[in-house]
Amino acid sequence: MDVVDKLQSSGQIERYLQCQKCSQAFVQESRCPRLLPCLHSLCSQCLEEQENTLHIVQCPECDVKYDNVKEIKDFPRDNTRFDLMEFLRLREESYRPNCSVCPEMVATHRCFRCAEWLCNACQEAHRRVTATKKHQLFPVDEVKDAKSLEVFKKNVMCRRHSENCLNFYYTSGHSMEPMCATCALEKNDRKEVHKIEEVAKKKRLEIARHKDSVEKVRTNVTETMERIQSERTNIEENAGRVSEYIDTTFEELISILEKSKAELKSDLQKSVSLKLEMLEEQTKELNALKKQIEEAEVLASLVLVSPNSIAVMQVLIIINYLDLGKRNSNLLTKCDFFSSIPVEYRL
Repeated sequence: MDVVDKLQSSGQIERYLQCQKCSQAFVQESRCPRLLPCLHSLCSQCLEEQENTLHIVQCPECDVKYDNVKEIKDFPRDNTRFDLMEFLRLREESYRPNCSVCPEMVATHRCFRCAEWLCNACQEAHRRVTATKKHQLFPVDEVKDAKSLEVFKKNVMCRRHSENCLNFYYTSGHSMEPMCATCALEKNDRKEVHKIEEVAKKKRLEIARHKDSVEKVRTNVTETMERIQSERTNIEENAGRVSEYIDTTFEELISILEKSKAELKSDLQKSVSLKLEMLEEQTKELNALKKQIEEAEVLASLVLVSPNSIAVMQVLIIINYLDLGKRNSNLLTKCDFFSSIPVEYRL
């Protein structure tokens, strides 16, 4: 019962014992479990409601749709749930099963062969009847302590012969059906009739092999998911580190640019100051020269209007001063000086 204990401890057992749409517990007739191809289960009542409305059945668990559903018999019954349900109910302290023959009476024993709960009176009668007196009966308290579901196995009765259990299985071509001993005797090709336990044993082995294969696939999927999660973590961590590096690099670059900006502005200011000083100095020189020239012009005008030739000859200095060719050469030299200032210092 390791599987049941594991599911029960994880809290997942209930979802296997109730309809995955209405969440009602499965009941033998009115809400019997029907297995969908996706391996999820719905009760027969929910299936009938869907099938009668749209002829479409949609699994509420995985949203897979099944179209053109003619009848709910297209989905097989899953009677394996009821043995488990009874096993779990019996584990409850307050639960006491009722007698299968006298439902109003509390059961005291269970017949393993008949798969029935029996009250005290019925178990005494069971021991007296010739057909059942050799059947092994278990007290309810012993059944409560059972570790196997075997003691909870329910007999499924033949619909044609209600007194007979379905103990045989008929396999011919694509036809596969359980049957009782009487139905088996009616078959012409009895070679195709097998004991249901033998057929079930082979199917259990086949299911076990498939389960092992699925477990290997599940292990691979789990490992792949773990690797993906690890890669996601690495990517997120690397992204964080790269983001920090980008921030740090840009901060350093911005710092370098700010420093270069400040240096360039400082150099610019120095160049501007130097040029302005030079221009100021030259402006002063030119203003002085302009003033001298203006005074010389005035003096020259006065000399020119003087009728005294001797006086004119005595002020020959004015001619030298007014030697504009020489002075133009000096001015050109000053202009060449301004032109020789490096481009980076110019505005």
